[in-house]
Amino acid sequence: MSQIISSVGLVLDVAGVAVLFVYGPPQPDFQEDDSVVITNEAQQAVARTLKQKFKFRSRIGLSLLVAGFLLQLLGVWC
Repeated sequence: MSQIISSVGLVLDVAGVAVLFVYGPPQPDFQEDDSVVITNEAQQAVARTLKQKFKFRSRIGLSLLVAGFLLQLLGVWC
């Protein structure tokens, strides 16, 4: 049973790394205004949506890494 738990944890870790490779780790958001000035309201809405999408998916990737680590640790101790 511990081998299965550890294997699931390893798969979650690999999935988390793949997600973080594409979307990057979560970054602090100190400013709402970015260095690129977007004057069109439609472009601002698209940029805001993309920013939220990247932030959400990078948090998912980090969560997968933490969950995988915890499952691997559980597999070792059980």
